[in-house]
Amino acid sequence: MRRISFIAPLLLLLAVSCNKLDFLVGDNPFMLEVKKVQAESVWVDIIPENNDFYYNYGICSVQEYERYRSDVEMIREREQSNHEAYDILVEEGYENGSYEEVMLYRAALYEPYYGNMVSIDPETDYYLYAYAFDRNNRPIGKIHKIQFRTPALTHSDISFSVDFFGSTITVTPSNNDQYLFDYADAKELHETYFDTPTLYYYQIISIYEQYDFIDDMVSRGVESDDVFEYYELFPGYEIYLVVSGYDNGITSEIYTYKLTYNGPGEPGTVVQLHFGSE
Repeated sequence: MRRISFIAPLLLLLAVSCNKLDFLVGDNPFMLEVKKVQAESVWVDIIPENNDFYYNYGICSVQEYERYRSDVEMIREREQSNHEAYDILVEEGYENGSYEEVMLYRAALYEPYYGNMVSIDPETDYYLYAYAFDRNNRPIGKIHKIQFRTPALTHSDISFSVDFFGSTITVTPSNNDQYLFDYADAKELHETYFDTPTLYYYQIISIYEQYDFIDDMVSRGVESDDVFEYYELFPGYEIYLVVSGYDNGITSEIYTYKLTYNGPGEPGTVVQLHFGSE
C-alpha cells in the first residue's frame, strides 16, 4: 500500500534548529494528548503551558528511543537530522529563508499544535514527544513524552468496478469488506492537488478522521451516488474517483478512475488510472 509521507509538510514546523547544539537544564511543561490512534496515523494535541518558550515535537518508536543514552542525545540527533533535511531543501531550490529566519517564524507563534501524524507502523509502541527552546535558540535538554500503541491493520484483497450512467456513479466491491470512496472534479484536482488523485484522497480521509465522521463515510456492498447535485455537469465534464478498502486505516490498494459525463441518460466513460496518472 502506498503511503504519503508527513516529513516534508512538517519541515517548516520542525526546522527550529540552532547554530550550536548546546543545551540548558530546564523544564517547560506541555500538555500532550493522543486523541485518536489508528493503524498508520495518530491525531495529537501539543499545548505549551505558556508563551515563554517555543518547541519542537514529533513521534519516535519506543524501540528507537531506547537506543539513545539520554534525552539530550535524542534531541541532539533529531536536531542534526532536521538541519540536514533543511540543507537538502535549500539545495533543491527552497527559498523560505535561512534556518534562523524559519526558526524565528516558528518561534513567534508559541502556539499549540493540533494535527495528524501519518506514515507510522501498525502494532508498534510509540512516544509522542516535545521539547522546548529558550529565547537564545538553544534546546532545553528534557523531553516530555507520552506512550501509545498503534492497532493492527486489517488487510483486504478488495477490488472494485465502477459504472457511470447519466449523473449516477455506482461502485461495486468484489467482497463485503469495508471501503471508502470520494471524488473531485478535474479542475479542482489540477489547481489544488497537482493532478494527483491519491493526494486528494489522503487529505479527505484525514479530514474525515479529524472531525470524527469517518464511520459515516465508510461503505459496504454496492453504493450509488448521484453527483448532479454536487457539480454543474455538461458533456465532457471530468470527475476523478478514488476508492480503497478502509477499516481503521486504508486496507487495500488505492484505485483511481477518471469519469467523463456524456449527458443525461447516457453511459459515461470510465477509465481506470494507474499510479495516479494516465
